[in-house]
Amino acid sequence: MKRAFQRWYKLVAAGLVLGLFTAFGISMVALVHVKTAMQIADNQLQETYRAFDRVLGGEAYDNRPLDHPTQLAAVDWLNGGEPITIYTAKRDGQPVATLLSIDAQKGYNGSITLMLGILANGTLSGVEVVSHRETPGLGDKIESRRSDWLEQFEGRSLISPAEDQWGVKRDGGLFDQITGATVTSRSVVMSLKQALSYLQQLRPELFERVEPSALLKTNKPLLKYPDWITLQQGFAHTRQGLLI
Repeated sequence: MKRAFQRWYKLVAAGLVLGLFTAFGISMVALVHVKTAMQIADNQLQETYRAFDRVLGGEAYDNRPLDHPTQLAAVDWLNGGEPITIYTAKRDGQPVATLLSIDAQKGYNGSITLMLGILANGTLSGVEVVSHRETPGLGDKIESRRSDWLEQFEGRSLISPAEDQWGVKRDGGLFDQITGATVTSRSVVMSLKQALSYLQQLRPELFERVEPSALLKTNKPLLKYPDWITLQQGFAHTRQGLLI
């Protein structure tokens, strides 16, 4: 009986040791997973801020824009009809630029996700392509690492050039199109114009902190589209209704 007890004791002890090692191993794996996830999240955050710096074109700011997002209501002619989240870069407590990501519709192979910065004076500070499925060797030249095509939009606004010049040269506009990728080029140019038009309506609220003008409390369309974009509805929301 004593031998049986000893065998039982050894089995229990071995089981406890094995259980402790298993628990320790699981804990270490979980700890490594958490640390890895935190490192990945931190890397993504740092890359986002690097992208912000690129599209801001050197404009200085001293806050953390990602900490204070503002969600804007959806309009059916921009960003595929999805709500837009913007991030405000500030210096000394004053807004200096708005950062946002939009999906340019009607790319050759689908939507094109763009990140852009718009300064307080309404000009584009920079544009970056976040993702796309355009044709390699042709449409993928919208990427800043493959060409300088996006640089032509830096410093542009709705008055420079005039709105009727916001198009590719093949359509009578000001901007160069990428050879062999006119559809892709049109999509980007039109989406940038739409984003500028959209935020132009909100500049007092975003940069000047004033109440919406009574003159703009109307459903009268404010945005006219070129004929080659099959969008029929204008700016059918008030400025006051856009901020959520």
